[in-house]
Amino acid sequence: MKKLVNIALLLVPLNLLGDWILQQSGVNNTLGDVYFVDKLHGWIAAGSDDSGRGLILCTTDGGKNWEKVYTDSGWVGCIGFFDSLEGWAGGGGPTHY
Repeated sequence: MKKLVNIALLLVPLNLLGDWILQQSGVNNTLGDVYFVDKLHGWIAAGSDDSGRGLILCTTDGGKNWEKVYTDSGWVGCIGFFDSLEGWAGGGGPTHY
């Protein structure tokens, strides 16, 4: 009986998440850390491209469209936000944001 209860509890949250849609990011970077503060506002730490430039992508429409919001030399690997205006990013390059 315990196994049946656990399975039921796992299936309910999965249905609430909705379907995922595969999208192109528009960049050649390896995408890493993703952080959303609500259903609309999110960011992706996008590592670095072949030229060594780091990149952060931002969405204000729940991920339908992504914009470049910061590029600099160095690799961006982690990201987090307090709200839709303030956050942090870190990586392995000479600059921390």
